[in-house]
Amino acid sequence: MSECKSVIRKVDLIENQYVPIIAPMACNYFAILTCGANPVMRSSDPDNPDAEYQMNAYGGYALLGQPHSMYRFGAGETVTFLKSTSGTGPAIVEFTL
Repeated sequence: MSECKSVIRKVDLIENQYVPIIAPMACNYFAILTCGANPVMRSSDPDNPDAEYQMNAYGGYALLGQPHSMYRFGAGETVTFLKSTSGTGPAIVEFTL
């Protein structure tokens, strides 16, 4: 098996309930791809309505860490929260060193 410097996860979203997105490895970068016909909400604090925004259906988001740093996110850390606006469509999240 080849070694890969990234991990891809399919995340089943729940309608109107935030799901924590947890880094499976130490990483500096993650990307979210919405896979359904409905928008997805992203939040940095699921208890604060001012800390969320809507991602378009079939849209994406990426966050890069600081160049030349160790790791922005540690393995097991929550990097964001996602929820479906309708139904239980999946999202794809990729984590990279």
